[in-house]
Amino acid sequence: MAVTFGSAGAKPGRRAGDAQKRLWQLSLAAFLCVFLVNTLGFLDTVTGSALGCGRNWPLCDGQLVPSRWSSAVVIEYSHRLAVLLDMVLFVWLAVALLRYARKNRTLMLCLGLLCAGIVLEATLGALAVLFVNPSAVMAAHVTIAILSFVGTFLLVIFLWPGAAKRSGPGPYPAAIASSPEAASVQSLRLRVARWSVGAALYVYVALYIGAYAANTGWGASFKGWPIPLESPALSGDAFWLDVLHRSVALGMLILAGYLWRLTRPLKGWRPELHTASRWFLVLVLLQAVSGGILIAAHIAPWAFLLHVTVVSFLFATVCYLALAARREGRHGG
Repeated sequence: MAVTFGSAGAKPGRRAGDAQKRLWQLSLAAFLCVFLVNTLGFLDTVTGSALGCGRNWPLCDGQLVPSRWSSAVVIEYSHRLAVLLDMVLFVWLAVALLRYARKNRTLMLCLGLLCAGIVLEATLGALAVLFVNPSAVMAAHVTIAILSFVGTFLLVIFLWPGAAKRSGPGPYPAAIASSPEAASVQSLRLRVARWSVGAALYVYVALYIGAYAANTGWGASFKGWPIPLESPALSGDAFWLDVLHRSVALGMLILAGYLWRLTRPLKGWRPELHTASRWFLVLVLLQAVSGGILIAAHIAPWAFLLHVTVVSFLFATVCYLALAARREGRHGG
């Protein structure tokens, strides 16, 4: 990935390296803040604390600092403070990226993903407080929140100073680049790119279905793992939603296994692709296990946070695979 650092007139070399390091540190701070915001937001959802500050926004019960405290107020007020810090870091990061790396399409795409997640999440969060929202809208709020997580995660990965060392040999000599083996690698890379983009879209749909299931309040009626054991006659729509959720999760496991197998021949040429696909498969398996824990714990808040944290990293990993597979080599655009 070719990243041009430094403002106009800046000398290349050490100054560019310092700029990249500062950008990476800033993106890491933003990532940790987004993680905190999302964790508090998901805790809001699972504990029913979204109205801890009443139907007031941005004030809490009409006050800048609430005079009465409860667990719901603490969770919701902490969430709002974290969002404020997140917005400050986001603006700082966006300005720095536009100044030092605006010519890099990959980083601008990550920034765009972060912008969409931040703006839409804040808008839906405010609407969730001011109005009564159906489960479909609340599910959209959860899945959009994960976009900002993914945007900062990708920036941390792509801006890491040692990232180039993990991205294969880069541009090959003409004799190697024109060889049948290199042509086969390029064809396989494009195939991985197509499948990983499809996998990312599939995972996002799966995210929405899971978030919808969580916001309907039917989760406590889900039984059995990995096969649902509740009665269709007694559970009604909840049973079929559970079946859909688990069927989509099975499809995700099949996709992850296929991508891992597809990238195995690329280990010597593009090791980062095979590593990402392996992590994708591991995280899908961990997601299945965390789903079983969630059911066994009767949708306890800690189990819900574990489940949604794993799926956030899972989606971020497959998005990284989709972006990395688009690049021709270490120094590609």
